Amino acid sequence: MRHMNLFAIVAAPIIARELSVPVARWFPRFDARCRAIALEQSALRAPLLYFPALGAVFLALSLASALPFPQTLDGMQLTRGAAEFIVHRRAQFERAFNTDDLGGSLIYRFWPDLRIFVDDRIAVYGDDFIMNSYFKVFYAKPGWRDVLDRYGLTAAVVSKDALCTQLLRDSADWKIAYEDDKNAIFFRAAANGSPRLPR
Repeated sequence: MRHMNLFAIVAAPIIARELSVPVARWFPRFDARCRAIALEQSALRAPLLYFPALGAVFLALSLASALPFPQTLDGMQLTRGAAEFIVHRRAQFERAFNTDDLGGSLIYRFWPDLRIFVDDRIAVYGDDFIMNSYFKVFYAKPGWRDVLDRYGLTAAVVSKDALCTQLLRDSADWKIAYEDDKNAIFFRAAANGSPRLPR
């Protein structure tokens, strides 16, 4: 699903080419008008000027940092405050749970020093892991403590509005260590073993 826009861009001219044959057969006047427009456009020389000119303008604005394009993922899903909190306590996040929406930002900022539990490409993790491990915690289902125990998780980086956030907040085994308008970070009061994290 994340590549759907790219697929649409690549597929559009192929589909248009295949549709042009039945369109020409069923709507000859419309086809003739489209061909005339295409000939008029191909005769114009303006694109030879304005495409390079626009490219030069955007390049100059980008180099001058005048365009409001983001230069980091901080503040989008993972806030700058949460990221800085992790930076100063990185050793405490060796076995951390995270919600899938934060996985990409955590990878971007901390890979390979910090391993994530899951990211938003949940299909690649397999149904068994997603349904019987991640979703049990994320949706606060029975057995969520067993999942955290099985993977020996000692920290959690979660979205503030996720169901599991309130679950951890209400648990005596977990203590809130950081919180802002988007993220919450918890530490476990006591660790229970250290089995391998899923890949």
